[in-house]
Formats: sequence, C-alpha cells, structure tokens
Amino acid sequence: MPKMLHSLQTKMVAIFLILTALSVSGLSVLGFFGSSRIFMDQTTASMESILEFRASNLTGQLQQVRDQATSLAKIEALQQSMVNLKSGWKSLDKKPGDAKKELQKYFVADNPDKDKRELLVKPDGPGGYYYSAHAELQPQLAKLLASSPFSDLLMADVKGNIFYSYLKGETFGENATAANWASSGLGKVFALVADSVKKAQNDDIPASFSGLVMNRAANTSDVYVGVPLAELGVLRGIMLFKVKDDVLSGMLTMAIPKGSSQEANIITKDGTIIGVKDGKLNIPDAAAYDYRDVAFASQGMTTAAFQRADGPAQSFSVPATEGGETYLLSESVLDSDLNAGSFEIASLLTLFGI
Repeated sequence: MPKMLHSLQTKMVAIFLILTALSVSGLSVLGFFGSSRIFMDQTTASMESILEFRASNLTGQLQQVRDQATSLAKIEALQQSMVNLKSGWKSLDKKPGDAKKELQKYFVADNPDKDKRELLVKPDGPGGYYYSAHAELQPQLAKLLASSPFSDLLMADVKGNIFYSYLKGETFGENATAANWASSGLGKVFALVADSVKKAQNDDIPASFSGLVMNRAANTSDVYVGVPLAELGVLRGIMLFKVKDDVLSGMLTMAIPKGSSQEANIITKDGTIIGVKDGKLNIPDAAAYDYRDVAFASQGMTTAAFQRADGPAQSFSVPATEGGETYLLSESVLDSDLNAGSFEIASLLTLFGI
C-alpha cells in the first residue's frame, strides 16, 4: 500500500511539473511573439520617419552640390584659366592625339609624385602656354576644392577632350565621348551636358547631374556635376566637378547610432547597391537584395526579410526621385537586434514562472 501511494505521489508531482513547464513555456512563447509584434510595429513606424528624413536629406544635399558647382564655375579666374588651358591644348595638338600624349607623359608617366600627381604644378623641361596656365591655376584650385564637396575638377571642350584635371587621374587627356566611358559618371554627365547645350535658347544653361554612379573596380563613387559655360551662343567649355565620396557616405551614416546593426543603402535602377563599410563606400552583392523590384514598384514603404552579409535581417525601403532618376532608399536591421527585447521578455517570464 505505501508503495502504491509513493508511486501515485510521484506521478502527480511529475504531472504537476509537466503542466507547470507547459504553462511557463506557453506564457514565454506568447510573450515572445506578442512583444515581437509590438517591437516590429514600433520599428516600422520609426523606420518610416527615418527614411522620409533620408529622402529629404538626399534631395537637399544633391541640390546643394549642384548649386555649389554652378557657383564655382562662375568664378572669373577659373573661367579664364579654362580658356587659357584650352588654347594651350590646341597649340600642343598639332596632330590628333599629340596633346594627350605629351601631357600624360609629363603629368602622369613621368610625374615624381605618383600617388599625389596634383602636387606637380609645372614639370621640368617643357614650356608654353598650357604649362604656364596650369602653374597659375593648380595652387588656386587646391584651396577651392579643399573647402568644397568636390575632389576633382575636369575641363572639357565641345568634342569631349578632357584637357585639364586637377588630380590627373585616369580621365585626364581622354575623351568623354569614347565608348569605354559611356557607362561611367563622366560619360553620362557629358552626354547630358551636350544635350542641354543643343536645347539651350540662351547662354544660361543649367548644370547637369550624372546620377549616383559607382566605380565598381575602385569601390568608390563616380558622381559628377557638369556646368557648361557659353558666351554669345558659343560654348567656351565645360567644367566637370567630381563629387567626394564623403558626400554619399555621410548621407548613409547620418542618424545611425554607433554599435547598431542598422545599415542604410541607396539602390539604383540598374541594381547597384551603394553602402558603407568601415567608414568607406562599399558595393554589396546585389543578389541578397532581391526585394528591390517590388520596392521600386511600390508607392509607399516596403518591408522584406533578407539575408544580409552579416546575418538574417529586415529591410525597410522607399523610392525617392531626384534629378529625374528614381532611387531606392533602404534601411535594414539584423533580426538578432530586432528580437533582442522579445528574448529578454521571454526569459524574464520563464524565470518568474519557475
């Protein structure tokens, strides 16, 4: 008889423990999913406000960049230097290609400062109109660019010849209309400027914007503002301002708390993903962002789960139009961050239940 009672008591205790465990587990699960839904609703509302701010900031910043390029192009000393350099280029270009060959030799190939070509104001050896005009402009432009959102200034003639570049990069001496530049920021902005010049009714021709183009090989931005300069119906030349990487990276990192898994991206119509990694611009693999077509077609905010490089995440995206181009502004947060509060609530409920 005592054995039977002991066995019955054991079973009752076991059943009680099982029922307790089930009720605690059920309470924890309900707490997790309930709080998770609340946190997600709060995050969605917050992201909508953040994306509205980011879209407004993008439009405002790019408009400022265009305005600053236009203002710089109006500086009389810069305009005069452009005329002088173009004349110098023509005097060197006795046969097509002569000017390019000579200038690339002295300012690029034989430049003693390989990593800082802009430091060479006047090369030893050659002389003439181009070199004296260059020596006068280079130090003045260094000061102007330092306090501007631009890293380089290129000057082009109506045929697309880049007869001047402050940095003497890969575009110096090249032709912006060449096929190999067609998809670049330089090629795009020159084509837009040329189209504006054809349609112009007077000398007041607005600046053109290349759009948010990235140089995939260098993992840097390739964004330009082109300002045509005309006088009495004749095009004197085109100033092409290259936008600093910091302008885009600053837009993408603004309002993101330090240590947060939150990331911002700009997605272009051609599928290029523009992001920031370790403080520098980055081009993430587009395959993971397969929600972009649906988001582009939406009028409001789109949410989607996707696999980010550092883990499962939730994205929040809105389309934004700037300068005739539509971009997708996307904000994402890791699931681990989104669920952190819910896990904590579930853990506390489990602890109190026990």
